[in-house]
Amino acid sequence: MAIDLTQPLTQLRCKTEFSFRDGRNIQTFAPVGRMAAALADLGCPAAGIVDGGTWGHVKWARALEKHAIAPLFGREVTVVQDNGNKPKAWVLGSDMAALYRFSTAACREGADLLELLRSSTGILRFAGAALTDPDTFDYVDLNPASPLAQREAIRLAAHTGKPLVLTSDNAYAKATDHAAFMAISGGRSKVTPQHLLSLAELRPLFRQLDDTQFAAAVANTREAASRCDSVLRKAPMIHFAGDLPAQAAQGKAYRVSAGHIPAWTDEYEARMQRELAAIAGKGFESYFFVVADMIAWAKQRMLVGPGRGSSAGSLVCYLLGITEVDPLPHKLLFERFIDLTRADLPDIDVDFSDRKRELVFDYLSDKYGRDCVARIGNINTMKPRTVMGKIGEVFGLPHGEVFGLLNVLVEYSSGDARYGKALEDTLTQTDLGRKFVAAHPEAELMRELENHATHTGVHAAGVIVSNVPVNEYCTVGDGGVAQLDKPDSEYLNLLKIDALGLSTLGVIEDAGVVTGEELYALKLDDPKVFQIFNDRKFAGVFQFEGASQRSITTQIEIRSFQEIDHVTALARPGPLG
Repeated sequence: MAIDLTQPLTQLRCKTEFSFRDGRNIQTFAPVGRMAAALADLGCPAAGIVDGGTWGHVKWARALEKHAIAPLFGREVTVVQDNGNKPKAWVLGSDMAALYRFSTAACREGADLLELLRSSTGILRFAGAALTDPDTFDYVDLNPASPLAQREAIRLAAHTGKPLVLTSDNAYAKATDHAAFMAISGGRSKVTPQHLLSLAELRPLFRQLDDTQFAAAVANTREAASRCDSVLRKAPMIHFAGDLPAQAAQGKAYRVSAGHIPAWTDEYEARMQRELAAIAGKGFESYFFVVADMIAWAKQRMLVGPGRGSSAGSLVCYLLGITEVDPLPHKLLFERFIDLTRADLPDIDVDFSDRKRELVFDYLSDKYGRDCVARIGNINTMKPRTVMGKIGEVFGLPHGEVFGLLNVLVEYSSGDARYGKALEDTLTQTDLGRKFVAAHPEAELMRELENHATHTGVHAAGVIVSNVPVNEYCTVGDGGVAQLDKPDSEYLNLLKIDALGLSTLGVIEDAGVVTGEELYALKLDDPKVFQIFNDRKFAGVFQFEGASQRSITTQIEIRSFQEIDHVTALARPGPLG
C-alpha cells in the first residue's frame, strides 16, 4: 500500500537549543523560533519538544502558536544500564500535570526510571534506544540515525506487538543550518541527516519497511500525536484567607501613631481606597498577604531593605510594611506598580541580608509546603565574546583579527531592544566588522549563534509560591529548582517573589551600627551623604558602584535626595539607550 508522500507528517520528537549536553556545552543548533519556522515550512500540524528536560516548553508553545502548529510536550530520560551504557528513551504528555510529576520524579537522584515508566500514567512512552521490556513503553520509534538501530527497532516492535512511529533525528532545524551546528558543537556530526525531514525525505531512509509497513507507521505517528495534550496548564490565582482592608487599616493606625505619616488626610484616604479597589479587582489580595507575612517574619530576624522598584509607589505596600517609603511625599505612581490594563502579577523586589536570605526560602517552604515552593531557574545564553572565540577556534580565524573585532564590538544590556543583536550590528555597522566578514565569510555564523541557550542555573532571587504542588505546572529538579525562567513562570501565572540577597545589608548587619527601625528612619536631607557622592566615593554604595551610575553622578552636583533618585532612574537600559 503506497502512501502520498506529499502529506505533512507530525514531528513527534524535536530537539531544540534546550538539549544541553552538559553544564558548559550544547549539542544542538536549534533556536525554538527557527525550529517553528522549519516546521511551518514542512506543513506540520503538530510537533513535540523532547529535550533532556522541560526548560523549553513555554517557549516552544509560544513559538508554535505563531504558526498555528499544535505544540506537544515531552522529554528524554537516560536509562543507566548495568554495563555503564546510558541510552535514552523519551515520553510525551497526554496529561500535562502527570508529565511534570513524572519528569520531577525522574530528576531525583537514584530514581528507578524503569519502575517510573512502568507505573506512571498520563504519558506516552517511547522505547528509544533504551527500553526492551514491553511494560515500560507504548511505542517503538524509528529514526534515520542507524540502519542497525532501525533493524533492532523493527524486530522489537514485531516481538512485542507495539506500534512503530517515525521521527527525524534533528540536531538542527534545516539542512542549511549544518554549518552553524558544526560551529556550536565543535565540529562533530553524523553521516545521516540531522535536520527535520518530510515524509518524502524519510521514505528512502527506511528501506527496511515495505509500503504497507511504512503507511502503518505514519498512521501510528498521527495516532500518537492525537493522544497528546497540546495545552500548557496555567496556575489559578493563589488564594489565602485574609482581610486586606483590615490589614491596611491596622497599618494606617501604626504609621500615624508612629509619626511616619504626620496626618491622615483625604488625599491619603482616597489613595488607599483606590489602591485597595484595584488590588481587589485584580484578585491580587493573596499576593500581598504572602509578601507582607514574609517580610514581617524576616524583619524579626535580619535587616530587610526599605523597598525599591515600582512597589515603592504603593501606599498599601507602605501600610503593610512591605516597603518603608511613603509614596505621596515623593509623588510616586501606583499605576507603575499595578497596571489596570494588564493581567500580570505585580513585581515586588525585596532585599534581605545576603547572609540570611536562605532562611527566608526555608520559611516559605515550611509555611506553604515544600512541594508548593520552588526556586526559579535561569537559562544562560551565548554572549558575543564567547561566540567570537568559538567561531574563531572552530574555523581557525586569525587571532589578531578576532581580537581587533572585539575593540569595536557593539554591546547592549539585557533591557535594550537590540539585545541579542550585538554581533549582527558589529558586522554590518562598523567598518572593521564589514571588512572582517568580507575576508572571512564564515564569520556570518556569529550572528546566528548569539543568544543561543547554553546551560541553566538558578535565578538569583526568584521564588515561586503556589496553592498546589509546583510540579503540576513544570518540572522541579534537584534542589527544588523549577525548570522555568522568570518570563516562563509569569506566562504560567505562577506567583513569583524576588527575594534578593544584598551584600550591603549583610555588611551593615555585621557592623551592628544600626537597627532596622533606625535604618528606615534615616533622614533624606543629610548634607554629609550628598558630599560622599560629590567626592566620588562610590565604593560600597548600593546601585552606585556601576559604571553608568558613576558616569552620570560625576557630571552633576548632588544637592538633594531627589537628584540621587533621578540618577538611579536615568542609569537604566531604556533611558541610556
